[in-house]
Amino acid sequence: MLKRIKYQFIIIALLFTATPGMADNQKYRILLTNDDGIHAAGLHALIDALKTDYEIIVAAPVKKWGGKGHATLLWENPIKVEEIALPSKVKAYAVHALPADAARFGIIQQREINQPIDLIISGVNHGENLGSLSHLSGTVGAAMEGPYYGIPAIAVSIEKRAASNNQFAATTEAIKSLVKQIQRNGLPKGTVLNVNVPENAKGMRIAPMDGVNVSVDNFEIVDSAYKPVFSYPNAQMKYSDMTVYSEGYIAVTPINIDWTDRQALKQMMINWDIK
Repeated sequence: MLKRIKYQFIIIALLFTATPGMADNQKYRILLTNDDGIHAAGLHALIDALKTDYEIIVAAPVKKWGGKGHATLLWENPIKVEEIALPSKVKAYAVHALPADAARFGIIQQREINQPIDLIISGVNHGENLGSLSHLSGTVGAAMEGPYYGIPAIAVSIEKRAASNNQFAATTEAIKSLVKQIQRNGLPKGTVLNVNVPENAKGMRIAPMDGVNVSVDNFEIVDSAYKPVFSYPNAQMKYSDMTVYSEGYIAVTPINIDWTDRQALKQMMINWDIK
């Protein structure tokens, strides 16, 4: 029977009781989340790939919320959360809110029962999140909750055709490799890895984020409403997440929650007369 829970993020309360006698360091604990919904195939591919070697907790939206970035219902009404049974039998929370809210719930809930999260993985998203388009991604937005709580995080996306054919093997193998790297080396404070996997990937490359975003060219009037007409421009950089992806490699891009442009900051502090 599903447990129905109302959860308000502003006032954090203990909603569940920890299992007696469970050792906090029993296994490396990974929170899985996404923006495609708790029943999405990509999420379940990650569960199946990781559940043997790691303790898996799932906190994901009840439905698809693509393109919502780091949007949140933090200041809205209490959010309903249901603890549900999945075929994989891992602990799972279906959150009636946005991707970042779902990730936040999982983080706080585990902290409150003294079983804190070691790593967050958001995905596998059905469709790539390359270039500065990543700022619009709910997959990336959910992963970005990690740095707020000092937790390393990965956002992972796969080419749409591969996702449609449930071709997740290369993706899950890449993620397992990256998890081991994070366990061994850690990540700098505030860093999230944005991982994009092409169809038939032939390797992995670390690359910077390209500056390209989706281009809205105009709007069409459809049934008295405005429908955006958009396109995806080519890469602007010679070597970027977009170029290595287009060459058939998995693109691994470290991104940071600190959006400060330090070069501009330095120049402005020297040259601008602001009092």
